[in-house]
Amino acid sequence: MGHDERAEPSGNQHEQASFEPLFDLSLDLLCVTGTDGYFRKLNRSWEKALGWSREELMAKPFIDFVHPEDVAETNRTFQKLLNGQDNVHFENRYRCKDGHYRWLDWASPAVRPGSDALYSIARDITEQKEAERKAKESEGRLMAFVENSPALIFIKDLEGRYLLVNSKFATAFGLRPEDIVGKLDRDFSTPEQMVQYQVHDRQLLANGQPIDCEELALFPDGIHCFMVSKFPLLDASGKITGICGIATEVTERRRMEDALRQSEKRNRQLVETARDLIFTLSPEGMVLSLNSALTLATGWVVEDWLGKHYSEVLPDDTKEDAREQFRRALTGEKLPLFELPLRTKEGGLVTMEVTITPLMEEEKVVGLLGIGRDVTDRKRMEVELRQLQKMESVGQLAAGVAHDFNNILTVIQGNTSLLLANRPEPGQQDLMDQILDASQRAANLTRQLLAFSRKQVLQRRSLNLNEVSSQMTQMLDRILGEDITLEFHYDTDLPFVKADSSMIEQVILNLAVNARDAMPKGGLLRISTDAVKIDAAYCRQKPQASTGEYVCLSVSDTGCGIAPENQALIFEPFFTTKEFGKGTGLGLATVYGIIKQHQGWVEVDSIVGKGTTFRLFLPAVEEVTVAASEPEAHPPEKKGFETILVVEDDPMVRRMLETLLSMGGYQILSAASGAEAIQVWNGNHAKVRLLLTDMVMPGGISGKELAETLRKERRDLRVLISSGYSSALVSGGEALPPRTWFLAKPYTPKELMLKVRVALDE
Repeated sequence: MGHDERAEPSGNQHEQASFEPLFDLSLDLLCVTGTDGYFRKLNRSWEKALGWSREELMAKPFIDFVHPEDVAETNRTFQKLLNGQDNVHFENRYRCKDGHYRWLDWASPAVRPGSDALYSIARDITEQKEAERKAKESEGRLMAFVENSPALIFIKDLEGRYLLVNSKFATAFGLRPEDIVGKLDRDFSTPEQMVQYQVHDRQLLANGQPIDCEELALFPDGIHCFMVSKFPLLDASGKITGICGIATEVTERRRMEDALRQSEKRNRQLVETARDLIFTLSPEGMVLSLNSALTLATGWVVEDWLGKHYSEVLPDDTKEDAREQFRRALTGEKLPLFELPLRTKEGGLVTMEVTITPLMEEEKVVGLLGIGRDVTDRKRMEVELRQLQKMESVGQLAAGVAHDFNNILTVIQGNTSLLLANRPEPGQQDLMDQILDASQRAANLTRQLLAFSRKQVLQRRSLNLNEVSSQMTQMLDRILGEDITLEFHYDTDLPFVKADSSMIEQVILNLAVNARDAMPKGGLLRISTDAVKIDAAYCRQKPQASTGEYVCLSVSDTGCGIAPENQALIFEPFFTTKEFGKGTGLGLATVYGIIKQHQGWVEVDSIVGKGTTFRLFLPAVEEVTVAASEPEAHPPEKKGFETILVVEDDPMVRRMLETLLSMGGYQILSAASGAEAIQVWNGNHAKVRLLLTDMVMPGGISGKELAETLRKERRDLRVLISSGYSSALVSGGEALPPRTWFLAKPYTPKELMLKVRVALDE
């Protein structure tokens, strides 16, 4: 590694080769650099550190990778090495492939006489640099805290000499910090004060433990009383090297203690009627008083906890944090609101939002006053709301992906159908059939994504969920197998729901498959229905719920259950806990999307090792309405001749439409946006019989808006809107206007031609 490969005698080649593995195994960044400024050889650590391949790094002068601010110094150092200056040590920053920079610490001997190569070792010190930066920031924040603290803060050495005081401390004595640093208590305090300070200092040094004490100080405006928290300053080995102190003035508090005692009787009634938990603690943490709100929040009665230590009602993993909060409060520090979990009498937990302040009596801290508000329900609702918002965002993303993919599938299916219509050779026809089959499978995938995002096409009609589920018995038996028992429990007075039967069947099927996979050794799958009424109280517990009459479809299994950490993720697209190749991660996402599109919601309860229950809520309807079926479209017996204005922003889809419709005999005018379509219309509006337009287009004019604009000139204009989204979304949830039809993407040429003919002839 320490030789120039081109200048080394051949006798050393074997020795050099033996070092090659060590060269690549080194964690440091090793390199050989030519005097021309190019890397000649690099070990693998370069690729790991910077992300560039070795070939990429050696293709350019090394200076091209150096941070602009370090270029000049790096060039000067390189010249020193070329000029014979040995053992140069320096630092610079190298650019990573992702654009970030990493700090490198270099060590390099000079170029040896007669050699044209430089051998160097670099070490990645980015984390060290970042740690140094953070340490400086931390030190700055600490000094800002000390300087801006309302408390009097100081540090002494073991001889009592002041090493640091904040401005608050110095100003209280009518001095500047520099007037006190380096001096002893006797230099600016009275003899009585000095003795008081030294007694407490010796007590601290003797025990090595923090102490809280009361000290008096004579300032220019008179005597002040302070509660002082003193604690040892330790070095890295744990040895005491000094004394730290934080002094909080309590003069005014003492004056208020009498008034506090006088008002205690009046306040007791207020405390007892408050819904918030109000308590007092002794300085040692014993419970002195409680109001009856404790019973409302936890089930404990007041007598259960009087005289006991507060930590006994806390979970073990929170006791240390709570002690720190209470200790700080005892020093007089003003604490913000903090959350504190409490054990209930039944063994559960409630979350309290707590604020605590010191209780003063005769100028001494005699305890703490705390106020706690039960925020358990609020915290649970916040978590559920965040999950709902997250699912909405993911749904928007899934819808966008499916919409674009539908355009692609429309082109694939259309052009493949055109090729098949030309009677290809048998081998080619088989390939084209495979393309159509694959595109249909892809279309099914987009339908699942649109189902999750609640934007797929629905055919709603009034359904009885008892009938829908019972009709699936045979199918479910085949899917579940012989080792899983299927049971049905129906509400005989079940109201109807307005839903797409195929979508509801898909929901039941997905949940059944999910349950089957959770019961590899067999078990019980129970499907039940119930009529339920959701009130406001229930909605406060379940943010996704709405008040009203609902039908609840429950699917329960006795399988392995869902781990708590996964329950918030199960409805996300492509999330699965199944092994690779046994799940797409879209089953439950599809369930979630379909139910949400039906204005319902999904609840899940699961216990690991016991099983899982999914409850699906769908709005009940009062009247049984039969959806009018669309007239069956038949293939046209003659070619078309009418003029059609085709508006589609996707160029591939637009070209395919032009080809298909032209082959059908139609006269085609086309545009890529709403604005362009209006220009085409202005010169041809008299002969256009049909507007075939995409729904979502760039330029600020949607297909719906375009149709409304053109119909201001021609009220009899027929409109066919095409979209990967549902017709309900296209029409804003209302019925389509007269002389307007909808064509869902992706579609086949046959479906297109039939729909066009229906739009022109009806």
